[in-house]
Amino acid sequence: MAKVRFRGHAICGLSLFLVLALLRGFLLLSWNSLQHRRHYLSLVECYKTVFGLSGLDLNDYFECCRNKSTRANHPFKIQTKSARINAFNYSFFDRIIKEWNNLPNHLFGHDINDINANRFKSSLKKWMNIH
Repeated sequence: MAKVRFRGHAICGLSLFLVLALLRGFLLLSWNSLQHRRHYLSLVECYKTVFGLSGLDLNDYFECCRNKSTRANHPFKIQTKSARINAFNYSFFDRIIKEWNNLPNHLFGHDINDINANRFKSSLKKWMNIH
């Protein structure tokens, strides 16, 4: 029994040491958290879907926002499609809508017809303060 307990402490101690080393590495390298990077990439994928750059059809997943009287940050607001079942509630498309609709207008550029994913990515990185 003592052997098992010692081995358990050794494994837990080692994992704690690794976690602390990883956190120290993140701080030294100025890396963003995984959650922050996932949020950034989710917004990039949403951009590609909305502007037809990903091969997905926008109308299969989103609807353009019907309420035009809101104080819109940008003209590309979207909303979920209405569904009769809850199968879509926890999908990527349902989770990203609020973040997408809250993006500022300057991220999309001045010309609506000029669709450029790289320009959007660089301005989004600056806005989200991603290194």
